[in-house]
Amino acid sequence: MNLTTYFYYACRNIDLYFRRCVSTLASYWDLSKPDIIHHRDRQLLQNEIDRIVLQAVHYIASRKKPAGLWQFLIHMPCSSVSELCRLRCCLLVRNIGSTTTNINVDTLLEMRGEEALESAISKGQSLSEQLAHLQHSEQAEDATYLIAVVGEIAASSSRPSHLQATIQELLQVCFLDEAMREDYYKAGSEAMGVLLRAQPQVLSAVLKLIDRNVDHLDEYAVVSGIRGIKSSRKLY
Repeated sequence: MNLTTYFYYACRNIDLYFRRCVSTLASYWDLSKPDIIHHRDRQLLQNEIDRIVLQAVHYIASRKKPAGLWQFLIHMPCSSVSELCRLRCCLLVRNIGSTTTNINVDTLLEMRGEEALESAISKGQSLSEQLAHLQHSEQAEDATYLIAVVGEIAASSSRPSHLQATIQELLQVCFLDEAMREDYYKAGSEAMGVLLRAQPQVLSAVLKLIDRNVDHLDEYAVVSGIRGIKSSRKLY
């Protein structure tokens, strides 16, 4: 085993155990939260859980090498944190690698208000721009993981506007953009499936978007989109 391979597996194991620790803590918090009577105490503890998850996301996402470690951003405990934290995590992963925006944990914690965070996400680099940047920087594998992470964060969101914006962007990048869909239609269908399992009420909106754009979709993209929808069929 050469040094490069050893470095990759060392980083992989560190990130794996890091995610497990954060997920275990979040699970314990979910079980303990109902027993905390005072709202102030519950809010203080929730803020600390938010901070830990945000730090974990930053630690994994901000490391550019070795490529492939963004897989450990998948299955982060998005449902255990507040909506503010979810939007901060989304803004963080969506701006990694940006040449115009320098986002760190302290900056994110200073940003208050869900509307302000959602606005910052929409004004930042688009998903297609970030995926192109990852491809050009030899992080193509992480680009696929990014699609899954964006879908998981939106799946836990309580903001319909953020959910709708994510669905539209995933549809555009993974199924409509002819330059990108060949690489990302499978990841996009899986992300859509995650969204629909968690938020079944958006099914009609997804079907309308597909119907509206069906003339621009190749057959494989339509089938992939339907596959994502079928993965949530047990809910209906």
